[in-house]
Amino acid sequence: MVSGCAQNMDNLPDQAKPTNNVKDSSDIAKNPTDMEILSLMFPGKDFVQENKGFRDKEGKLYLIKDIIENSFVVERNTENLVIIEINEGLSHAEGFYQAYLAVFDGSGRYFVSSIKNFSADEGEITLFSGKEKTYIFFAGNSTFNGWTSWTGGLWEAGKEWSQKWPEDNDFWEHQAVQIEEDGLTVLSRKIFPQSDQLIPDYEWEFAFRLLWDPNTESFFEIDD
Repeated sequence: MVSGCAQNMDNLPDQAKPTNNVKDSSDIAKNPTDMEILSLMFPGKDFVQENKGFRDKEGKLYLIKDIIENSFVVERNTENLVIIEINEGLSHAEGFYQAYLAVFDGSGRYFVSSIKNFSADEGEITLFSGKEKTYIFFAGNSTFNGWTSWTGGLWEAGKEWSQKWPEDNDFWEHQAVQIEEDGLTVLSRKIFPQSDQLIPDYEWEFAFRLLWDPNTESFFEIDD
């Protein structure tokens, strides 16, 4: 199951609640500063700006990794996906990779989605575009005592983020993925025969490829 949870929209500050207003291009010049974006996404936190990012009182370093303009929630709407990563100050229990995503309206000042957190030891986020909107793909892995588990999926942003793939979360029990430009390469865990070893030896081997179809806004399997 994908790590993290979506923030309840009822708990968002009034200025951060969804709006259906579509801003024209003149509003792009009114985009908020990086500090204002952080204040919207992490209300109540105090940050000190550094050359590399913004550090909170706990010593965690926040980086605005990307701001991407596209349609994510409302079809053909001008929206901004903000990706913030915590770069320093994390423990293994938390997951060394922590990313927070939210979609703002075209002005960059109002949420049109809730905030989504993805966590793992290592993680990667990419986008797959469909006919009317763009979807967010996260893949991450965590390792304990030599055993690596994967998690992730294709997500549609919204008031409640919706996982579009995989349909069965048991998919990740013995599977891993490599993100490609046009889809995914899926790997399967091959476990070696063991006798009394608590954590068995294994290796990852190629299973199949999934290509992205923007027309159906889904993956389909190919032989490769």
